[in-house]
Amino acid sequence: MNNPLGLWEGFLGGEKVCVPLEAISHLWQAGCIDVVCHRPGVFEETPGLSDRVRGAFGRQLHPGGAGPRRHDTDILWTLLFESMPLLDGGRAPHRPAVLSAVYDGANIRVRLMLLGDVRRYLNAAAHALRAGLEHGIAVRPNGIGRQPLPVVAMTTRWIEGLVLPPGPDAEVHLHFLTPLSIRARGRSRRSASGLLPGLVQKVAEILPMMGLTLDEDSRRAVLRAVEHVTVEDGAMILTRWKRHSVRQLGRTIPMEGMTGRVTLAGPLSDLWPILAIGTQIHGGGMGLFGLGRYVVAGFDDGAFSPAPPLPWPGDLALA
Repeated sequence: MNNPLGLWEGFLGGEKVCVPLEAISHLWQAGCIDVVCHRPGVFEETPGLSDRVRGAFGRQLHPGGAGPRRHDTDILWTLLFESMPLLDGGRAPHRPAVLSAVYDGANIRVRLMLLGDVRRYLNAAAHALRAGLEHGIAVRPNGIGRQPLPVVAMTTRWIEGLVLPPGPDAEVHLHFLTPLSIRARGRSRRSASGLLPGLVQKVAEILPMMGLTLDEDSRRAVLRAVEHVTVEDGAMILTRWKRHSVRQLGRTIPMEGMTGRVTLAGPLSDLWPILAIGTQIHGGGMGLFGLGRYVVAGFDDGAFSPAPPLPWPGDLALA
């Protein structure tokens, strides 16, 4: 097995290239897996759907799980699921992936995004995700009882840079497809007021995964823009649900977040690259649990990353 601290230090270490804000979108790197699943006969639409998909994915990567053991599988388990060692400053690093599962009224659409250098494990992640979905997501606490999600379509994409179409001048609407969760001092905030500062910080902390860091002038310009943008979240709806932690021996954990529309008004030009990247890394916290996925009104799902899908599976065949 891997040494978690050594793996994280190797992953985030090394020289970083200092770049201006306008260069970030061109240098952005990620791997994307999109899956369409049939809605099963017995299906409970819940804000915790993404977390249940995450659990099925994790069971395939777990060292004691059903999935095949490969070196890249072990690395994915360490980076995405093992307890994270604290890095400089006593903070835990962001996970280098986000996941979401959304029911569109006909099918369940799952997306797994691997960020930065972790995209090299795209094929292993695709294999584990598909196997987990078809083996089934949990329908009761502790993973007891499973509902298979038959996969009808699956694509992978290598994202080499984002395309930024001209952005709005003074106002933009963000539609949250999964609940937005923002926490401060250990407590949930029932407001989107912390969305932009948190998103800027998240981008800054994820860039080192790609060997990049934001230059100081750009960082100051972005923070100035944040101070002059108003955030209107009156169209958001508070949602509550519960998740069950296998790691904590089945403990029930109350969850809450907000779905719906957030309107941003003000000088948006300096924030446009951050908002575009946010569609890939989610807003707020717990992105790997599926929280905080949003789309920008007026821009379709592929507007920022038009890379064509690749055939799948590649060098891995399903068991």
